[in-house]
Order: sequence, then C-alpha cells, then structure tokens
Amino acid sequence: RDVPVTVGGPIQDVKDRRRLANLEITSRPVRYYPGGGFAAHVVGYVNSERQPAYGVEQYLDKALRGVDGQLHTAGDALREVIPFDLPVDGVATDGTDVTLTIDSGMQRIVETELVNAIRNSRAASGTIIVMDPKTGAILAMASWPSADLNAYFELANQPRYNNPAVSAQYEPGSVFKVVTASAAIEHSLIKLDQKFFAETGTYTIKYSDGEIRKITDTHPYGVLTFQEAVEHSSNIVMAKASNLIGAELLYTTARNFGFGVATGVELPGEVNGELKKPSQWSGATLNSMAIGYEVGATPIQIAAAYAAVANNGVLMKPYVLKQELNEHHEVVSETHPQAIRKVIGKNTAQLLTRIFEGVVERGTGVSARHEYISVAGKTGTSRKVIDGKYEPGKYTASFAGFFPAEDPKVVCLVMLDNPHEGGYTGGLASAPIFKAIAEKIIATSSWVTRPEQPVIARKENLVVPDVAGLDVEVASSMLSGRGFEIEQFGGGKVVLRQSPSPGTRTLPGTPVKITTSKTGVAVPKGFTIVPDVRRMSIRRAMNRLTMEDLEVVIAGSGVIVAQSPAPGQQVKVGTRVLLRCEPRGSRLVAQN
Repeated sequence: RDVPVTVGGPIQDVKDRRRLANLEITSRPVRYYPGGGFAAHVVGYVNSERQPAYGVEQYLDKALRGVDGQLHTAGDALREVIPFDLPVDGVATDGTDVTLTIDSGMQRIVETELVNAIRNSRAASGTIIVMDPKTGAILAMASWPSADLNAYFELANQPRYNNPAVSAQYEPGSVFKVVTASAAIEHSLIKLDQKFFAETGTYTIKYSDGEIRKITDTHPYGVLTFQEAVEHSSNIVMAKASNLIGAELLYTTARNFGFGVATGVELPGEVNGELKKPSQWSGATLNSMAIGYEVGATPIQIAAAYAAVANNGVLMKPYVLKQELNEHHEVVSETHPQAIRKVIGKNTAQLLTRIFEGVVERGTGVSARHEYISVAGKTGTSRKVIDGKYEPGKYTASFAGFFPAEDPKVVCLVMLDNPHEGGYTGGLASAPIFKAIAEKIIATSSWVTRPEQPVIARKENLVVPDVAGLDVEVASSMLSGRGFEIEQFGGGKVVLRQSPSPGTRTLPGTPVKITTSKTGVAVPKGFTIVPDVRRMSIRRAMNRLTMEDLEVVIAGSGVIVAQSPAPGQQVKVGTRVLLRCEPRGSRLVAQN
C-alpha cells in the first residue's frame, strides 16, 4: 500500500508554518506484512529500497515485482507538467500473486509449539517442518529466532534469518539410521529378528588405519534383534550392521534418499549438505555414518527422507509454491507433485514403518505416542561440533515421524539446538513437541480424522528377551525398556534364570521373573572370576564372559559342555576362555 513518507530540509520549529517551505510530501510504495512475523522465514521481506531478502520474496522476486513502466513528460520552467498528450515509452506490468502450500492453521500450531519448546527447554534455536508425504507440499515451516517482517530495518544484514530449515547443516545422529535400516532391509542383508550382541553399552574398535573409536549406547544392552536395535537406538548394533551393508551400498542409499544434494524447494540459501564418497572415507566412516555422524544434513532433507518412507518408498520433491495468479486471478502457473525416485520398495517401507511404530510404542520415542492415532518415528541425538571438535554437553535433539502410521497424511520433523531443561535427547526434548503438534492438527484440521476408539497398545505381542547371564542392572534396563515389569528373586548381581523363557510372545506389562546369584568374593583390580557357563548356549555364554572382560574361543557348536579355565578361577582381565560345545541332545550334554 502507499504510505506517506516525509522528506525535506532542516526544520527549526514545526509549529511555525512560515518555516515549512522546505517540507515536501511524497508517497512511496512499500511492502506491508499483515501477519507481522507469521511464516517469517518462508515469506522473507522487501525493504524500503524495494530490495528483496530471504524467503519467497527473494526466490520469486522477478515474478512478484512485475515490470516498471516509463513515461516521458514535458514541463515548464517551474517543473510543472505541461498538459497535452504524453508519449508512453513502456506500459507497466503488474507482478503475479503467489499462493503457497502453507496451511495457516498448521503454521500457527507449529509456531506456537516451537516458541513453547524454546521457552521450556531453553534451547538456543529450533526448526519444525510439516509435509504432505504423498505430494511433497510444505504445510508448515518455522524456525526460531524469528522477527516481525515489517521491521525490515532490524533484519538487514542478519545472517540468522537465512532459513535454517534449508540452510542449516548438522550431523543428524540417529534420525539418519533410516538410511542404514533401509539399506539392510531393502537388500535382504539383515532380518528384523537377526540378533546382535550390543556389548553391554560400550564397543571399542581399532581400525586398519590405526584409529581407535569407542561407540556407546545410552543404555547397556546385551543381545538385541535388529528391530529392537532400531527401536532402542543402539549405536553399537547399527555400527555392526553397517559392516554387513558395506560402504558402497550405504553411500548409494544415502544419495538416493537425497542427502548431499539440495532438494530444490523454492527458497533461497539452500545448501547441499555433505555426503562424502567412499573414496574419501577413513576407516571409521562406515560405522560413524551408520549412526548419523560424518555426514551433514539439512532439516528439509531429513523431513523429505521420512516422507519417502511414509510414501511407500517414493521420494517427492518438497515445494512451497502452489500457484501464480495474474491480476485477473487467473492461474498462470501451478506446481504439480514431482516424484524424484523410488528409493526403497513398498515392502521395505512397510517394514520400516512397523519398526518406527515400535520406536514410539516401546522404544526411545514413547513421548510421541498418541492415544488415538498410530505414530511412527525415530529419535535422534547428536553431539555438536564447535571450533572443529565435539563440545561436551552440546547436543542437537531431533524427532522425525509421521501419522497415521497405516495411511500417513502428515510428516513432521522437530529439531532443537542444544536444549538445557527437561532432557537433551530427541526422545525427551523433541518427541513431546511432535505429540503436541499432532494432537492439535488432529483436533483442528481436516487432514486427519480422529478415530472414536483409542489405538490398541500394540498390534502384536512383545518378545521376551534373553537376559540370563547378564548383570542385573543390564537385564532390568532391557526388560523395562521393552515394556515388561520385573520381579527379582535373590540378592545377586547376575541373572541365572528367567520366566517366561526367551522368545516367548506376551503382552506389554507382563512380569518377567529373574533369579539371581552372587558372583563370589572380591578380586584384585585387573583380575576377575571365571563364571560357570556350562550348559549355556554359545550366545548366552559369550554375553556372560564378555561382561567379565574375558575373551572367548569357541570349539564346536551347540551348548557349552566344558570350559577352560574352570569356573571359579581367578584370572587376569582379557584371559582367553576356551569353550567346548556339543550339539544339543547329545549323550555328553545329557550327562551334564
């Protein structure tokens, strides 16, 4: 709209009308934003000099601006226009009107929840993206800090108003495990029920180039299936899984998901992220990338990747421009959904959805669980790099998910930069925000219909894990983390027996009875007592011996019938224990 602007020479006293000779009143067109800071990072602004900055204003400036006209006039000595027919050298052309894919209702929900999250967690910044997985349309996009677009003079030369959703690159952490899991399942390299030893929380690897890395899990686990490893976000198991996947396949899958390449969304300042080719990898890169490190991603790339899973494996191009309209409100151009590529097959996408439902039902993402709508998602917690090194106590917390899981309508990514209050992990800091947004979208939007009946706690029974031979604390963490109650008998520190037996399917909340035993007297530092692992399976025996920092050598197959050194002996940490095995049911085993 036209706003009067006052310019002119010096005025000593505005009340003295005789001294206003140098005052000239003119009008200049300026852009006015009725919403103030609403969708600020998406919209951008135009300053008083008609220069666009950020957002759609900058990206679509040519279409919005139109073409100025030119008019030559004749004037007298007093610079008054002489009235007669004036030659017109150029007719002005109006710019087009632009309609965005942003849903105003969802945008307000997202902005409100983001501000609440920043206030409650005392995070440094944050970004939330909501997408339609079937089309790639951006339904809401917000970042904090933000500002009133009408105060453009305060925003000039402030780099932070480059939209972080497309310009902020970070190591994503465990939300990147969607790539690792996709590669493993799509190419039938790992089954969901395939078991891995999670090293009870700490895994030290020495690579061929001499580099030594320690990979840790938030909670100590013994044996986990691949599905359980994703649900509980085991870095150790995913690192081991990457060795089965290999460098070329992990890289190709990441590239197919769109990492390392800009999405092409109609917003300026988008970066490619960083995805190194295998030829540039160190010995540790394969394991690191499998858990979301040594790779740089933008929030829009993460959201698009999870949208691909929700869309039966098809990656869609994100977009915010819906239509361009001329002065007669006629459609000049319209954006149609564009499929980039099929990243994974439909069966793989459905298996991943099932795993991500497990993350929310019983894994690290339980804070995102909704009573009436089935939610699938994944948490992510990554250390922040400051001045070239990981800064202790600095984290990025993320949650990426979609709902309803059986027919996804909405994909949402929540990312907080360095939250301080209420937990720093994606499960504690970001998943609750996802849930709050989902609840409000379900209550106020036509996108998702709220069912009359609550979602059943789980569509299938839980599998009781094998905790025999594990430290009581480790066993308790595994059982409680998967939704089981615990009843302990005995005052020892090691689990001898359990009921129900491993592999039993039962309902969440079922009590698992564990019988414990003491391990013996105290031993000097650097020594340990060899436990009795006879009659155990190889896997259970390895779990038990690894807990005592003993190396294991296996001879034969089946169950353990003999061991050397003998049970109860005091040996140095790192001693090799030879286990002789026989097939289950043999005469020798029966005698034991």
